[in-house]
Amino acid sequence: MAQNSYISLTAHIINNEWLPKSFTLATQKMEEQHTAVNLAEKLTRILDDWEINGKVSTVITDNAKNVVNAVKLLLLTIDNENMDVTCAAHSLQLAISTALKDEIFSELIKQCSSLVGHFKHSNVAKQSLFKKQEHLGISSSVTDRTVTSLYIAQKLEITESQWLKIEILPLGASRRKIIDQQVLKMVVKKYYPFSIVEDREFVQFLNLLNPGYTLASRKTLLKSLLPIMYNEIHDKVKQDIKDHAKYVSNTTDSWTSIKNEN
Repeated sequence: MAQNSYISLTAHIINNEWLPKSFTLATQKMEEQHTAVNLAEKLTRILDDWEINGKVSTVITDNAKNVVNAVKLLLLTIDNENMDVTCAAHSLQLAISTALKDEIFSELIKQCSSLVGHFKHSNVAKQSLFKKQEHLGISSSVTDRTVTSLYIAQKLEITESQWLKIEILPLGASRRKIIDQQVLKMVVKKYYPFSIVEDREFVQFLNLLNPGYTLASRKTLLKSLLPIMYNEIHDKVKQDIKDHAKYVSNTTDSWTSIKNEN
């Protein structure tokens, strides 16, 4: 059956008692190619067989082009320009699938899969994870992918005290890099001195926001991170000018510092 093609049609009505009813009118083998014309002919025969051609007000389908076009080809007696309606659930699925292809989400999914695979294939790592969960007071007894009861869901809830323990865990390299870059952007855009990273109150402020983050040193910001950021912005500006500017107007200035340095 998995190698055969079929077409199905279900009728949905509201009866005289205002109760919704559904009836499967046909499930037939589809031996022809799934072109819009062939699908329309098949659907028309089913509708004619059930003598409901004049009662069809809406046909709901998935978002496949051939099916959508087939509905437009149906010779129905009711003239309804909004007759063809695509399934909201399928539209949502397509939207989610498209979003998950975004680099941010795909990279996150890749990292999560790698993380799960690590603990799945290493018994030592798995036992270490269980011990860490026990230390944090997080249940490790639920192995099914689906949470089927309120009781189990409540067992999986992370309390405020558990979050405090999690927050003090060291950050991953990628997350630490993002925060380092944001600190550098703040210093550069607001003309703050790089010595701010050595300011006691500023360090304590960042520690309150995320105890697991260790602020990059002044030397690291200047010697390592700043050149990288400069090159990235330089390349972006260069590309923007190349792609979007037909003409460029420049301004220039020269000055002498208080030390008489030209």
